[in-house]
Amino acid sequence: MPDTVDKMEQEFKRLTEKSSGKGSQSKSYAYEEVKILPNTYTVVRILDGSTSYKKYFVSWICCDDDVIRSFIIENDDEGKGILARMLGDPSRYFAGGYLESRRGSSGGKFFVHRAKDPELFDRMYNYYNPTFGGFSSCRPRVEYVYNVIHRNPTIDELTQQMVNWCEANRHTKLIRFGARMFTQLKILRDNYGDFDAYDIVISKMGSGPNTQYTIIKADVSTVYNKIGPVTPEEMSYDRYDLSEVSRLSSAYYILMHLRTTIERIDKVMGTHYLSELEQQLSIEKSKYSEHEMPKMAQASDEYEPLSSPQEPSINAIPNIARSAAPSPMFQQSSRVPMSPSTPRPLTPSVENRQASPSSQVALLDCPFCQSKVPENLTRCPKCGSTLIQTCGVCGKPMSIFASVCSHCGQSFVEPSR
Repeated sequence: MPDTVDKMEQEFKRLTEKSSGKGSQSKSYAYEEVKILPNTYTVVRILDGSTSYKKYFVSWICCDDDVIRSFIIENDDEGKGILARMLGDPSRYFAGGYLESRRGSSGGKFFVHRAKDPELFDRMYNYYNPTFGGFSSCRPRVEYVYNVIHRNPTIDELTQQMVNWCEANRHTKLIRFGARMFTQLKILRDNYGDFDAYDIVISKMGSGPNTQYTIIKADVSTVYNKIGPVTPEEMSYDRYDLSEVSRLSSAYYILMHLRTTIERIDKVMGTHYLSELEQQLSIEKSKYSEHEMPKMAQASDEYEPLSSPQEPSINAIPNIARSAAPSPMFQQSSRVPMSPSTPRPLTPSVENRQASPSSQVALLDCPFCQSKVPENLTRCPKCGSTLIQTCGVCGKPMSIFASVCSHCGQSFVEPSR
C-alpha cells in the first residue's frame, strides 16, 4: 500500500494483542449516519482509504436525569479528557480513577471506591439499559468512524419517497465500527485490497447481547452494489470533518448532564474534577458565543448506541420491538411475472413521482405484524421489517405491495392461494 505507515495494520495489531492478553486493556452538528437494522444488510463504499478513520473512546453513562448518554472521553487528536482521567487508566485496571479495582487477600477482585457509595457505583458501572434489555457499564469502548457512501435507498422525510440520500445531497454519511468489526474490516482489506475499489456489505443478525455483525465484499448479485472504483462525482461529495465528529465532549455538555454525579465522585475520591470542568467551561465560554455553546452538546446528545454493551457499534437502534421474521431481501420473490406479451405500463421511478398528500396514501397490512402502514414506506414503523424486495426481472428494489416494478415496468400478479 502507498502509506509509509499502515495505520490500520498497527491498530489491528493493538487489538489482536489486547484480545490475546499481550497488550493493555445547524444541523451542522447533527450527523447523518448509516443505520443497520436487525436481519437486514447494508451496502456502503468507504471513501479515502482504509486508514482515513478517526479513533476515539466513548463512555455511556447514566446521567443525573436517569437518561443514558454518550461521552467521548479520549481521541487521537486531543488525548485524554477530564472524564478519562476521572474513570482511570483502563490498561492498568483503571488505576488512579473511580473504576480502579484491586485483587483482594482471598484472590477475588474488589473495586476501591464502591463501598463508599454503592448506589452511585451501580449507576456508573452496573445500570440497566432498556435499549439492550440488559445491564451496561460506563467502561470506555473504542470506536472508529469513517466517511462512506450509503448505497441503500431511504425514505425522504419530506416527500416520503425512496431516495438515495448520498446522491441526492452529494454528501457522505458516517459509519462507526467497534473493535470486532474493525478486525473484520482489516481481514477484508488484506484479502481484496483497499476499500475504494469495491463496496462492502454489512449484515446484522439478532439484537441485544446476541447481536452479530458480518462484513463481506459485495459481488455482482448484491442489490445496490456498484462495481468499480469510486467515480469522480462521488469523490466530489462533501465529507464530514472526522476530527469534529470524534472531538472530546465539552465541559458544557458534561456539566449539563453529570454535575451531581461528578460532585458525588469527588466526595468519594477526595478529588476536584468538578472544579476542573468548571475551569474548562470558562475557557469554552471565552472561545464560543452564547448561541454556540448549546450546539457543542447537540452532536453528542444525538449519537445513540448501535449494539450490545459488549460490542460498541455503528448505528442507532430504535428502542422498539422488531419482528423476528427475515427481511424480504433474503426471501424468494412471491410474485409471478406476467406474460412478456403483456404491455408494460410506463410507470415513472419512485424517485420521480410527485408526493401525494398523506390523506391520499393507501394504508395496507404489514405482512409481518399486520399493522396498517402507508404503501410507500420501505420499513414498517411498528415492527421494523423491510417492505421492499428484489424485482425478479431487473433485480432492482421494489415495494412488496407494488404490482408494477417502478424501474423496468414489469407487471406482476399474486400467486393463487
